[in-house]
Amino acid sequence: MYHSDSSFSLIQFDGDEVEERIDEGDCVGRLTDESSITRLTNRGFIASAPKFHPCPSNKEWKSKYQYLRYNRTWKSDDVIIDSMTNHVTGGWSHKNKNHAIGGNSSLSSSSLWISTSSDFQWLIWEIVRRLVKLRRDKVETHLIQKCEHISRNYKGLKPIHVDPSPHIEDKVIEHNHYPFQTVYDVASNFVRASSEILFYGRIFDKNIIESTVWTKWDTGFQLPDYCYIPRKYWNYRNPWFDRLVWDTNDSSSEAKFKMERRRIQLENSRR
Repeated sequence: MYHSDSSFSLIQFDGDEVEERIDEGDCVGRLTDESSITRLTNRGFIASAPKFHPCPSNKEWKSKYQYLRYNRTWKSDDVIIDSMTNHVTGGWSHKNKNHAIGGNSSLSSSSLWISTSSDFQWLIWEIVRRLVKLRRDKVETHLIQKCEHISRNYKGLKPIHVDPSPHIEDKVIEHNHYPFQTVYDVASNFVRASSEILFYGRIFDKNIIESTVWTKWDTGFQLPDYCYIPRKYWNYRNPWFDRLVWDTNDSSSEAKFKMERRRIQLENSRR
């Protein structure tokens, strides 16, 4: 397992296995790069909100926050939903503070949440977008256990995660009389596209299964075959993303359509 003062772990899974674990709902993926506010530390990921700095001790987490895992009312609170909305739209970032609900620039770089995705194909598309469009030197991927079905009797640390989609969608419906696109519409569109899962406060180090590094010339793990064009068309002198079945200018939906089409082609050819 990766820590900030050590090297990345040996790769445990290839792309097919990572996709399977994510599709089964056992895991989610998180991406970080040099611009990320919430980076991996030796205690896992810690949300940027001041209440989580210094990082709560394990005892403090259990006494002050862990009960929220089972609190459905809390997840539907307007303030909490607005904090989710600001997070997924980038409204809490100084780069996009105009998106913040109410134009609240005091949000600065503070957020209660840590972003992950439950969509393997979107994660791969986003890695490419960051390397190509945003010109990141590297992108780090982190495979994280959701721990969805931990018994209430379990005494250890439990993560708190939320699917923000239904909560933000309620706000979209509530504001559908507006003649213009609201911040809730923007948030809802992004959450649906990325299959966003938000972790509250912390992602514990023990739940990070592996971390890998992607660069222009190297993939963090072996991608499924359906991500690539036929090998006979590969130019090994070019970056790996030039071999993909989608164009780097494609939207995530276009890329996923082409991946699925290629998957079907491969399945048919093996019959």
